[in-house]
Amino acid sequence: MVAIALALTLAIAASLWFSVPTKAVYFTFSPSHPSGTVSRSMHFSVTMDITNDDILPIAQLILVIGDDKPPADMSYQDAFVGLPIPSAPNTTTPTITMATVNPPYHTATVSTTSGPSWGSGTRSGRKAYGYGYTLPTGPWLDWGYHTFDTDFGYGYNNVATSYIGITSLTLNITWTPPSDWPAGTYYITAGFLGDNDKVIFDSTTFTLSARARAAPAAEPGVTDVSDIVGEDGVFTEAVTAGSEDGNVSLTIGEGTAGLTAEGEPISEISILEMEEADIPPPPEEGHVIGLAYDFGPDDATFDEPITISFTYDPDDLPEGVSEEDLVIAVWDEDAGEWIELPSVVDTVNHTVTATVDHFTAFAIVVLPVEEEEEVPPVVEEEEEVPPVVEEEEEVPPVVEEEEEVPPVVEEEEEPPVGEEEEEEITPPELEEKEGVAWWVWLIVGLASAAVVGLLVYFLWWRRRLA
Repeated sequence: MVAIALALTLAIAASLWFSVPTKAVYFTFSPSHPSGTVSRSMHFSVTMDITNDDILPIAQLILVIGDDKPPADMSYQDAFVGLPIPSAPNTTTPTITMATVNPPYHTATVSTTSGPSWGSGTRSGRKAYGYGYTLPTGPWLDWGYHTFDTDFGYGYNNVATSYIGITSLTLNITWTPPSDWPAGTYYITAGFLGDNDKVIFDSTTFTLSARARAAPAAEPGVTDVSDIVGEDGVFTEAVTAGSEDGNVSLTIGEGTAGLTAEGEPISEISILEMEEADIPPPPEEGHVIGLAYDFGPDDATFDEPITISFTYDPDDLPEGVSEEDLVIAVWDEDAGEWIELPSVVDTVNHTVTATVDHFTAFAIVVLPVEEEEEVPPVVEEEEEVPPVVEEEEEVPPVVEEEEEVPPVVEEEEEPPVGEEEEEEITPPELEEKEGVAWWVWLIVGLASAAVVGLLVYFLWWRRRLA
């Protein structure tokens, strides 16, 4: 890798002849003179305006940051080779993280944006990226790089037909000055690396400042965080700060961004005990447990929740207050009341924890339990149901059948022997009795008469034989 960096430096040195006022590539650094601080990320861009007089084939983009500009032998150098190149106009490549080609291998994030008319093409079987060039004795060559009448190369062009015109490339760079680089003036150098080690480049200077170390906190409960907060307010590592008495602490995670009310990065964090006279009063039938603490800077905000933790003494709890009733609350100055935060109580270690996203006054409080208004039971009126009248089933009248009594046949006295009297048998009256047909009675009567007649004849015949 050292050999690569050295070869790059030599290539730049060998190409100085090509870097002339008529090079037709004009570099614009934004800001024109960047500045940074050791160990804090800085952002800058390099725009390369390319005119139609340019004949350079673009094979690679390079970026060198150091305490001098190439081809000097630099004590501090970060060299990046092979930065991304778009393949279409008005296109931005994905942002990638690149490592330097030289140890100790620092990194930068880079993307490249192409201007209008940027593109590539072929002509006569030749890769033709770049611009045409008019020979002193010949026609316009519109298919790419040309030198010494015969040497053709390749690069990038602006249109897919004539490859002639004005376009641009813009490098978007985020880089963090290494912590071991001293304060001073440095150089940013950007350029094209082409065929046969042809290079066009330009440089600008920037100022690098040493990290300002804050003086030791003059007040207990104040924690200096200036060395772990970037210019964008992002904490480069996790930090824990505490109050002087050790009863309160907060934790901010790595990557969390915090800004003051003025939008500036946070340089210090304060957790200060409030005077009893300054502690906002608790709500009626509520309690403030222990002291309230003012977190600063006032009204500082965070893009992700941070954790605060309070320690309490169970012996300080008022009668009737349980440890599970404790919560961390924030004082809302506009509303003039304590606002409960979702809290977790650790009854073993006697701590209460919550998450917040801004700084103000916090305390452990016991809020009164809101009694629910007793609502009288709702008596539902029963719907009046008319009585159900059961219809009696109509039962047909029971007709009692009269028991059929056979007629009584009275035995007549036998006439004296020798006297023959014909007994006149009178058929019984044909009476219709209820339930018996008349013809039944007729049959019964005839049968009875026949029986009587046979009996009389039998008696008469027997007497005669005697």
